[in-house]
Amino acid sequence: MQQGMLPNLESLSKEGCFNRLGTTLPALSPVAWSTFQTGVNPGAHNIFDFLTRDKRTCMPEMASTEIVKRARSFLGKLLFPKRKKEEVRITRRSKPFWSLLGERGIFSNVIRVPISYPPEKFNGNLLSAMCTPDLRGSQGTFSYFTTEKKSGAQDAEGGERYPLETNGSALKGRLCGPPEQGSKGLIAVDFWIS
Repeated sequence: MQQGMLPNLESLSKEGCFNRLGTTLPALSPVAWSTFQTGVNPGAHNIFDFLTRDKRTCMPEMASTEIVKRARSFLGKLLFPKRKKEEVRITRRSKPFWSLLGERGIFSNVIRVPISYPPEKFNGNLLSAMCTPDLRGSQGTFSYFTTEKKSGAQDAEGGERYPLETNGSALKGRLCGPPEQGSKGLIAVDFWIS
């Protein structure tokens, strides 16, 4: 800014103010990001942790989204689904600032803001980030490729462990992806590194 290379930020610094940004209570990433998006506290936006509990089973589940099962209705002895498919909904209660901007006709590109899945409709584009499910429907894990034989410490490593075979100076492995439709296995691709 001192070199005159950032005129917009320089103008903002002259008109605005600078303060340290405090965190949320609890000081957890999904809580803080939801507060950043909405400008309200956890009591208003309803995100208190990564996980919450299912009120029926007490099992843990993602706090940021819920899967709404098909509702069914009876007509005499016949059972009809009300919705055509299951629906994933965001559990955050307050509106994010980009929705408020969109309501005022201001287009926004929102890139990789955590706790924004599933994307809500607004005047703009949104690419969700943390807590977006992967192609397996999970929150993801990492792949650990190694030439080492299995050891007792394998469980402590975490992730998914995949063996690499050595052939001279080349390595051969298998990259696994999401489940293959109509099969119990995963889509897999062999690869070679030389």
